[in-house]
Amino acid sequence: MLGLFETSGALIDDKLFLGLNGSASKDGGWIINDLKGEKANDKKNYNFGLNLKIVPTDRLSVKISGDIFHRQDNSLDELFIPKSKLGSISKDEAKHINLENPARVKQTSTSGALDLKYEFDKFNVNSSTTYRKVKKDGLYDEDFGSKSTYLDPDHYGLVTFLNAKNDTISEELRFSSTDEQNFKWIGGLYFENEKQVFGPIGDQYGNGGNTIVEDWPSVNRAQTISTFGQIIYPITSKFDVTLGGRLQQIKKHTKVDYLSYELGKNPGAPLFSMDEKETFRTFLPKFALGYDITNELNIYAMYSRGYLAGGFNYYTTGGSREDNKFDAQTSDDYEIGIKGLYDNFRFSTALFYMAIKGTHIFYTDPNNPNVYYTANANKATSMGAEFEGTLRANKELDINLAVSLLKTKYGDYINKDGTNNKGNKIERNPGFKFALGASYYAPIGIYARLDGNMIGKTYFDAQNKLAQKSYFTTDTKVGYLKDSFDVYFYVKNLTDKEYFSHIRDRARNVLATYGNGRMFGVGVKYSF
Repeated sequence: MLGLFETSGALIDDKLFLGLNGSASKDGGWIINDLKGEKANDKKNYNFGLNLKIVPTDRLSVKISGDIFHRQDNSLDELFIPKSKLGSISKDEAKHINLENPARVKQTSTSGALDLKYEFDKFNVNSSTTYRKVKKDGLYDEDFGSKSTYLDPDHYGLVTFLNAKNDTISEELRFSSTDEQNFKWIGGLYFENEKQVFGPIGDQYGNGGNTIVEDWPSVNRAQTISTFGQIIYPITSKFDVTLGGRLQQIKKHTKVDYLSYELGKNPGAPLFSMDEKETFRTFLPKFALGYDITNELNIYAMYSRGYLAGGFNYYTTGGSREDNKFDAQTSDDYEIGIKGLYDNFRFSTALFYMAIKGTHIFYTDPNNPNVYYTANANKATSMGAEFEGTLRANKELDINLAVSLLKTKYGDYINKDGTNNKGNKIERNPGFKFALGASYYAPIGIYARLDGNMIGKTYFDAQNKLAQKSYFTTDTKVGYLKDSFDVYFYVKNLTDKEYFSHIRDRARNVLATYGNGRMFGVGVKYSF
């Protein structure tokens, strides 16, 4: 069950505004630990947010916001399933596990932001400063409660463990044209500093009657500095050109120790240590053309470059600098489209193509399925089409439709066993998405909404052997809106459809996560 609330309004007209929001949920879980005869994946979480806007003058505005979040899970939603049963096992069968170790996952985060805006006569200045602190502690049954490995001396009573902290601070200083100017421009500077600390983080395994602990404590830093700019120049009243770019530098620094020792004994000196740095520099251009066919209809064409920085793997047991490094991923992105905005109908449709180089890939260590690595494949492509539209059928009824088609393909991508994934689809990319919804607003204040969502076949591994076939879910919402008061009730996954949201390869088995089942929620919103 999920509860939401939101309220906002002016404390002092035109000068001081306050907004509050929050949510709380509790789920009794559905996975059953047969060893104790109780639910194994119950969870609860809450968050609370606040924002305060101050307008001391007509030119200056100050916005202060903050958010706290807490989540407590007992165990995980992942289930250990033999590959041979993946296509036939039911959720009712899979939910019965033997969890010999108590499991827990606790995550907390706090964040804050300070936004300043000053409007000069000829331009605007915006400053945005953000801070976010995240902490996560987890303890998991090493075999995830699998009955197929229960009482196996190499697994029984053993755990995997995770302790992580992440601190991120950023600052963006932005200069831009005013709303009244025909020649639109924007430019600025961006800085971000991130620190991740892992440890203890690792697992246990049995070896000749002894329990061995593997631990990879590490410190990972990333510092980003960039400058950016964009202009939109009107060639005529109907035709404009956009030119933009970002010059970016990201410095990565990873320090990791690999420890392996017998449980209960002194860890001793690391078996392997790595302390490596790398700087990734790039320029990301953008170019676009736009033409207004009519006042309501616009066509455009755009090119831009995408970029994901490289780095170092912090799950490592040895090897050279190059063995543990992965390079940046780049993409050349092309898009053409048309947008329409009419009185009762608005829509956008586009065709896109991405040529990807140095594709980031994620794979499991064949010698230790608990360890995951990032590396680079050669080339890959992604192309597709998408459409979004909303029709105002009458004063009470809105109908919306969103459709996307996607075709992805790997270039050369050699597996550890020597086979090639060339021509395979890129994992976690559905072949299509289809969403159809309708909203009805009665004059007396009652409203209702119904949404249907269909997701196409999705692969979860580069070998295209682990997949979720296409599935359909339904969401609904009913509420009452009167003046500044809004109260509503909703149901997610109305038909309680069973589907996998994620699958991870684990040798002869998989770790599978089911999508959320039927979930109820209520919400309240008040504006003053």
